[in-house]
Amino acid sequence: MLISHDISQVHRLCDNIAVMYGGELVEQGPADNLITQPRHPYTKALLACLPSIRERRDLRGIAGAPPPRASSAS
Repeated sequence: MLISHDISQVHRLCDNIAVMYGGELVEQGPADNLITQPRHPYTKALLACLPSIRERRDLRGIAGAPPPRASSAS
């Protein structure tokens, strides 16, 4: 298991990728499929943040907010 925000390194090192957002699993599948056909907005945002030597671009966020954190019982 490898945990990282660097989806390009995860793709390079892993056969399967699971994407979590706000502590919830939002997308998973074979690494090549997830990189070429992302479905969830957070996965798309992670890919949009990858640096490019071909073009200069601004970082983009995604609309909305993460789900509220579950309160822990004391």
